[in-house]
Amino acid sequence: MSASSIVNVVADLAAIVTAGIAVVAWCSFKRRSRAQQERLENYLEQVMKEAQANPAESGEGMRSVIHVMAHLYMTESQVYDAAFSSKKVKSWPRTGKDGIADQVMLQFNPKRRAKDGI
Repeated sequence: MSASSIVNVVADLAAIVTAGIAVVAWCSFKRRSRAQQERLENYLEQVMKEAQANPAESGEGMRSVIHVMAHLYMTESQVYDAAFSSKKVKSWPRTGKDGIADQVMLQFNPKRRAKDGI
């Protein structure tokens, strides 16, 4: 075997290993993303159940993004990614006194996609 053929074999193996690592990294990312989405859905579902049991104290099962960040130990972008990729989480803006949206509210709603036509 010549040196150039050994280099070619090593290069081919490196390409295969690189592709394998990329697939593993992608699967890990998707699994982590799905786990965060499930955590968000489960938390908001629990909040909704508490709201149905005691409507005066629970705020209709709505939570702000900042509230969810604090309770689930997720970053703002992770909360938005999980909420917007979920079919069970409804989101809408909450306006302040000046009429301008200042918060994004999240609520568990398993029928969201059917209602919104998305």
